[in-house]
Amino acid sequence: MACVLHADDCTAAVASREDKLQSLFRTQATAAAQSPERLELALAADLTEEMLQRFCAEAPFHIALGAGGDRKVWRRLAQLSVDINELALVGAASTCNVATLQVVYQHLLNQRCDVHCSIWWITGVALAKHGDTGLCFAWLAPQNSNVEDAAGTWPEWFCSVLCGTAASNGHLASLQFLLDRTRGQALFGRYAPLHATDVVEEDVGEDAADIIRETMGWIGDTDSQEHYKSLLDCAAEGGDVRMVQWLLQQGHSVTPITFEVAAHNGHLHLVKHLAAQGYACDANVLYNTTLVGGGIPPAQMEWLRGRGGGDWSQAGMTEALLKRLASDHADATYALAQWLLAQGAQWPESIRELTRRGAPMHHVVWALQHGCGSGEGGWTAEHCEEAERSCRGLRRALHELGCPCECEERVAIMASIGELHM
Repeated sequence: MACVLHADDCTAAVASREDKLQSLFRTQATAAAQSPERLELALAADLTEEMLQRFCAEAPFHIALGAGGDRKVWRRLAQLSVDINELALVGAASTCNVATLQVVYQHLLNQRCDVHCSIWWITGVALAKHGDTGLCFAWLAPQNSNVEDAAGTWPEWFCSVLCGTAASNGHLASLQFLLDRTRGQALFGRYAPLHATDVVEEDVGEDAADIIRETMGWIGDTDSQEHYKSLLDCAAEGGDVRMVQWLLQQGHSVTPITFEVAAHNGHLHLVKHLAAQGYACDANVLYNTTLVGGGIPPAQMEWLRGRGGGDWSQAGMTEALLKRLASDHADATYALAQWLLAQGAQWPESIRELTRRGAPMHHVVWALQHGCGSGEGGWTAEHCEEAERSCRGLRRALHELGCPCECEERVAIMASIGELHM
């Protein structure tokens, strides 16, 4: 049995070959950070110094080191001349434990590691995401005063981003703490709704603009315009009816994108709840955002059809199928695509209809496995190049599924597959 490191994605791998069959087991960098035993397994290979540094340079690795808080792992890495970086604070924040945060921070100080103000911002966002209700926020508040470029204060947008993150993740107690003028706002400044004028990169800086857009930004599925979510929109993203009701009672209003945000994330229960209270929604807008959203239940499409949304002709459903499979939403599943096929949607003449739209590789593979073909004109080397441009690695996946192209890459790939199964 031999241990090797996969240099491309910095994972440790244990490979065995027995009876001409090869199996591969990989330990992800984040898993290696969880215990001394897993770290030793990952390091058991005959690694070069360069490969080790690449393995330990992955951001998720340091975040996992902070979340684990295992000083035995840190000491072992120190023996290998690998320092923990400041991203460990973000991992520690995911525990919402003051002791873990303090231990990680002290370790960084001992390493003479300077923590940039943007790391403190991201640490705060992580606390809001994971539902801290005050203790860790109180620990975080004075840390910004230790950063030279932070002027000892938190930026004007910071409290708004914390509140939005808490709302998006369904943490009502965290949101209530942050909105309290004597608690959260006393620590981080006042809450105010964000607008496009608040996110001018030249004014707030690139790091801040990225954080604001990632947590509060919203690109409309129908108008393709950049919006900034209100607190109610953030709550709609999380799908927590109790959170939404509390905000409505506090005077927050449904906005033009509240329904769209809820539908995009598959929260039919919230869409129906708001509609039942008399708030108006456009079924066609919700239909379009549903097609490119996250884990959408087919029942949401049924409900929208009942309200007159969407094109339910065969051509309309086929277009809906293509839009669904072209979606790159991280939480997208195949349930809606399967439902559309059962309702009468047809596969396109060629899988190129998906590759042209930039469909994720796993969606293209799924389509081929479930009846979509390569087209009457066949599949050429040019089509392979087009597919690879749309998604790196797609060409190999297509060839492994029997794509009829005879390009040099296919010959090499099929030869390697034959070697593996000899």
